[in-house]
Amino acid sequence: MASMPTVRESEIERRVGQRNLQRGQEYFESGAVFNTRRQNHVLKASCTGSSSTPYRVQITFGNNGIMDAGCTCPVGADGRCKHVAATLICWGKHPDEFVAVEELDAGLDRCSRGELINLVGQLLRQRPDLEGMMESMLPSPGVPASVPNPKTYRHQVAALLHRAGDTPAHTRLIEQLLAIKEIGDAFARQRELGSAAVVYQAITEELLDQADALDERYVGLSDVLNECVEALGRCLAGKIEESDVRTSILRTLMDVYRFDLVFRGTARRDVPTLIINHATSKERRSVAEWIQQLLPSVDDRSTRRILGGLLLDLEAGRLDHQTFCGICRQTGRTLDLVRRLVQRGQIDEAAEEAEEADNYDLLKVADMLIRLRRTGLAERLVRERWEAGNDQALDAWIEKFQTDRQSQLTALELSEKVFRLQPSFDTYCQLRNLARELGRWDDVQPGLLAFLEEAGRMQLLVRIHLDENEIERALELAAGNGVASSGYGLELEVARAAERSRPQEALTIYRNHVQRLITRRGRENYTDACRYLRKVRTLMNRTGVARNWADYMSDLRHRHRTLRALLEELAAAKL
Repeated sequence: MASMPTVRESEIERRVGQRNLQRGQEYFESGAVFNTRRQNHVLKASCTGSSSTPYRVQITFGNNGIMDAGCTCPVGADGRCKHVAATLICWGKHPDEFVAVEELDAGLDRCSRGELINLVGQLLRQRPDLEGMMESMLPSPGVPASVPNPKTYRHQVAALLHRAGDTPAHTRLIEQLLAIKEIGDAFARQRELGSAAVVYQAITEELLDQADALDERYVGLSDVLNECVEALGRCLAGKIEESDVRTSILRTLMDVYRFDLVFRGTARRDVPTLIINHATSKERRSVAEWIQQLLPSVDDRSTRRILGGLLLDLEAGRLDHQTFCGICRQTGRTLDLVRRLVQRGQIDEAAEEAEEADNYDLLKVADMLIRLRRTGLAERLVRERWEAGNDQALDAWIEKFQTDRQSQLTALELSEKVFRLQPSFDTYCQLRNLARELGRWDDVQPGLLAFLEEAGRMQLLVRIHLDENEIERALELAAGNGVASSGYGLELEVARAAERSRPQEALTIYRNHVQRLITRRGRENYTDACRYLRKVRTLMNRTGVARNWADYMSDLRHRHRTLRALLEELAAAKL
């Protein structure tokens, strides 16, 4: 057996707190700790407490002290209770009382068949209540031991629930159910996931069947149910090959989801996550079909919406537009429907669908429309609903909208004044964004453009027309107002923008620019001229005058035949 460190009282206090340390000392002094064992780096013990049966304590040591601890008492899951404290105190004061034992599996492996039978007999004499469970777990004649019978485990769970009766304290019942679950865990550790799933499903289905009878105690037993759901998810993730087993697991998971949703009014998040993450595409479609079969029997609006959301998640990426919209209408998922229509640019149809939404979704749609700069439409939708009846949320939205709009109108006026004092492309864009948000841009823009033209701000006008894809107006201004004389950059931007829609005008600008570069002399300018000559050639091909390219280049070389460096650059560029 490996050596384990002793634990000082200060270390115990840091783990369990002062009060639990004091109570642990009292438990230790009263002899509550017994059946003490040590197994490699693990301490095990039993400790009497408020329950009729002793609690089981287990403490694992690592290189840096206590690595993990736990107790079966109601608050001992993280190992910070008084029973853990009592066990640690006992270990510190009487380590020799902890009998060194080997791991149970290893010891059982060494037992002969007769020794195992004798061991089981002794166990049953001490715990006769285990006889029924053990009998139900024995394999049936002619049935392979690796294929457990689900009825066996359901009967055992049902018997435990029946014996528990109306007893308020059900800690013992939970322990017994978790003991059955441990059988499934043992199958899972052996990678017999189908067998493990049978056990988990038996516990789950019996708890669901008797949930009404269990009444308030179901709240405590739901922890057991949750552990089984998580375990079934691990079985799915473990790639069980048998399709019928996987289908059965999915059915059980959906039974849990439906029970909590329909009968308890809560929507579980774990079940949809497990199905979406671990089910195949075909299996997800099957689950979607089950939901479609369930929907006609569901009257509650909220439940239908939740099921509709799961249905859309299961079918994500597979639904065509019409089917997606149909599911949204069938299940009341108006917000999802409006988002889809907005994404497709069907704003007016989205607004019509929004009229059927509840107030909560309607306000979300209105906020979406405002972000799309459809402020007037958003206001109309909310005002029509607001006028039809009183609602605090609608009142608050209208009030905030009016306040924001007045502030934005004031900001728009100030922005326009700033722009007229110091016109620039950035201030124009800011003003445009603000006016669009208010739905005022069509009223504001003509005055701004007229102001710039009267002020002779032709470069700024050209840049604005380029930004707004008004290529013809940009070309007109660039050609007639000496834009090139103040710098070639803007003129070339106009040419680039015009290459597709007005290639002939772009060709003229590039040819003029080539001539300017050659006139300025210098090898660097000649290199740039070659770059633009390639654009000239491309545009000539596009406009159908490629036959003129040879004449154009012959004339260019002849006119500049004395510029040796230019001719060298043309040759290097293969022009």
